[in-house]
Amino acid sequence: MIKANFGGLFLQRPEGFMQPFFGLSNKATGLTQEEFMALQRLSTDRFNLTAGVGQFQYFFAPRSIGAVTFIDTDNGFEGGWDGAHNDPYEVYGPKEVTFKIGSADVVFNMYRTDNANLGLCKWQVRYEFPL
Repeated sequence: MIKANFGGLFLQRPEGFMQPFFGLSNKATGLTQEEFMALQRLSTDRFNLTAGVGQFQYFFAPRSIGAVTFIDTDNGFEGGWDGAHNDPYEVYGPKEVTFKIGSADVVFNMYRTDNANLGLCKWQVRYEFPL
């Protein structure tokens, strides 16, 4: 169990409940429960992904940690993760999705890179409400 402090309110969560997940998919509009569970869990503030032809990079953050800022560590630029609605030029930001973690339904903010085929990307993340 993980004990978390949300503004003085202490909650207990199942292990893994508050960890973000990340990975790759050829799907442009989100993942199934099974695909989500196959993703890697992020335990630091950095990760690398290599997106091949037709692959998008995905990041799922528990809604409880708020907004996520993505920084490309090769050039220091922020952004590039507004593709969750599959319309990065008109609809910005993450999309809320719900997946089961153990027996709990957990709401995640789903982020997807604006474009596929990005090759190797090295990311650092910052959370509105750090883990």
